[in-house]
Amino acid sequence: MYLLFLYVGFLIVSKFDILLLSLAFFVPCVFCISWAKIKGETWDIPNRENRLIPLIFTLVYLSILTIFWKSQFIIIFLVNVSIILIITKFWKIIVSFKTSWDNQGINERLPKGKRSNLP
Repeated sequence: MYLLFLYVGFLIVSKFDILLLSLAFFVPCVFCISWAKIKGETWDIPNRENRLIPLIFTLVYLSILTIFWKSQFIIIFLVNVSIILIITKFWKIIVSFKTSWDNQGINERLPKGKRSNLP
């Protein structure tokens, strides 16, 4: 989804590089979807390790496009994918679901037959 917004933004800014931007977007997107199907993941690829190969492919592919076309938008896209790759590889993101609706609070709000046996 993020790549789609980036692609639309690039199309708005650069109406002359539509072919190049389409190549920069669709080929990595098709590879990413194919990779998700091969690995048995959803299109979002929730497993962090399985995201690295599509990002590396996109990085190499955009580097090759940058060699042939020296478009500033492709270079910006290349830098953006590089940053996403670094964040995905090294940044440990922890999501905590503990809120005011903790287990005890949820059990108190549920009818007696629907309560869970959570501690």
